[in-house]
Amino acid sequence: MPELAEYDEKLNIYEKSLNQVKKIVLDIFRGEEIQIILFGSRARGDFNRFSDIDIGILPKNECNKKKITILKEKL
Repeated sequence: MPELAEYDEKLNIYEKSLNQVKKIVLDIFRGEEIQIILFGSRARGDFNRFSDIDIGILPKNECNKKKITILKEKL
């Protein structure tokens, strides 16, 4: 069943990359209340191995511009 093996590989890559992004965001915004919203092909499930990760970050309070700069550099 090559289709199942391809799907498993795709899912594994997806989970690893999504976990890396999540860790970076949570490290930068440590101690702050935020929402991370996933959208685009990753959220719909029709992504491929070249798909990017589209996220929105909604902080409860005003966001420090320095943290946004750090986030851009790390991602």
